[in-house]
Amino acid sequence: MAATDVSEYSREQLTEEHLHRLAAIARAEVATFFQRNPHLDEYRDAYLMTALTQGAALHYASGGKHRVKDLDIHSFFVRLDPHRTQLRRARRVIDFGGSEHGLHPDDVKLGFQGRHVDGIFRLVDTARKGDEPVLAVQHYLRNSTTPTAFHLRQKAVVALDPLELFGKLVWFNRNAPLDPVWDE
Repeated sequence: MAATDVSEYSREQLTEEHLHRLAAIARAEVATFFQRNPHLDEYRDAYLMTALTQGAALHYASGGKHRVKDLDIHSFFVRLDPHRTQLRRARRVIDFGGSEHGLHPDDVKLGFQGRHVDGIFRLVDTARKGDEPVLAVQHYLRNSTTPTAFHLRQKAVVALDPLELFGKLVWFNRNAPLDPVWDE
């Protein structure tokens, strides 16, 4: 698929280079968030990881047997305040830039050069500061009753940041059905 092709889905393989681009976007999102919200600085030390999630992570983890509609990245933080349910109210939509994944029709309307990245921050109520990040996120996916945890465990989670976790498969639902149009 060409970088300027418009299609609801891309079947092009996600590569390590794409993951590096997503990791850079993720690091910038976290840094910008804390610059804009110095009153939440205590959450810097509560950062667990940022990961590629949902369909794009499933596509990557399965070796390209699924499709990419958009690129979801979740940044996970330990919930420090039991009364705080979120760090950021809405997802941020970021332009991934030109790639062989082309553009989703909605991305054209946004004036993007490539598929959009949904940047989402999530507080993990099942983790404590100092927990090993991969184990903390896996525990959250297994045990949390939130709608987010439910949806994330249906597909896959691939770590992007911090760098020592880059590319690590955190979660993979091997029973996730192939997209119905895969054999078209």
